[in-house]
Amino acid sequence: MRERALIPLLCFLALCSCSTISFERKVEDNTFFSMADPRIQVRVDPGFRYIGEVTMARRHQNVQGARNLLVNNNSYVFAEIGDDNSLTKGVVIRVDKVSRSSWQPDLFSDIKNKLVTDYEQIGAERYEHFIAVRSDIFTPDEMDFVIAEGMKNAGPVMLGERLSYSGYRIPKCFMVEAFGIRAGAGNDTKLCIYYFEDLARLDEQFSCREWIRDDLPPAGRESIVKRFVESRKRGLSFAKHVK
Repeated sequence: MRERALIPLLCFLALCSCSTISFERKVEDNTFFSMADPRIQVRVDPGFRYIGEVTMARRHQNVQGARNLLVNNNSYVFAEIGDDNSLTKGVVIRVDKVSRSSWQPDLFSDIKNKLVTDYEQIGAERYEHFIAVRSDIFTPDEMDFVIAEGMKNAGPVMLGERLSYSGYRIPKCFMVEAFGIRAGAGNDTKLCIYYFEDLARLDEQFSCREWIRDDLPPAGRESIVKRFVESRKRGLSFAKHVK
């Protein structure tokens, strides 16, 4: 009798567990919710289109010196789409969980020539933070996903400063602001939030190469970075009190 009584209880606990996992992270009304590891709410401008979630499990990955690891990647992609079907601004939120290992500090060590590098306090947590100019904002999986989704909204192909696809057109260069943190059991999870804008729309004077090489006057650079950060605060913000 005791064993029979335990069966409904175990089924109930299993259902609760699955429900918790399913709703651990989600996007609703252009707000990204992470209920744990870490606990955060990221609000994205309603004018941005939520393109969708990219999910990938990769084996035999090298993570900060450790080899042959399983890494589960989840990316949540938002974009402001211009009249010419180009991505003028966007947000990518990446959650990467590594099996039987951990993420080490300095999550953005591979980013060279940062314009700003420091820490930002978001709620009760301190996030690694940088601003830089990049030409490779999307991972290959994200790029494939964005192009595939863009095919559903295909427009005329235009030549010019932007790479042209049948659907969404991807600018060659972005200014990026990013926030990152390690979380989870043994720091097996990292969450990175990227806000980006087409550099050509921010600065028509200097090229992407000049920005990446930091080959421009400090005064001009600082004013553009300041304007970019003000734009980011309108496009992406963090809930002060996470429910």
